[in-house]
Amino acid sequence: MVSVACVMLRGSTERPITVTESTNRLVGREPDRIVTGALDVIADRPAPRVPGVWDGQAGQRIATCD
Repeated sequence: MVSVACVMLRGSTERPITVTESTNRLVGREPDRIVTGALDVIADRPAPRVPGVWDGQAGQRIATCD
């Protein structure tokens, strides 16, 4: 598994689990916050992980729902 540092230049996300699981850093659009957020991620890369059921099998789970 690869650890991909992600810094999101927005104030909110449709997938908050990426923030709570520390796979994504939400920094907003202010230049100072963007730079600080990027430098923080570079200095302290997140551990490789994939949130819960993000296993690529969603279609199969949906197809078997009654």
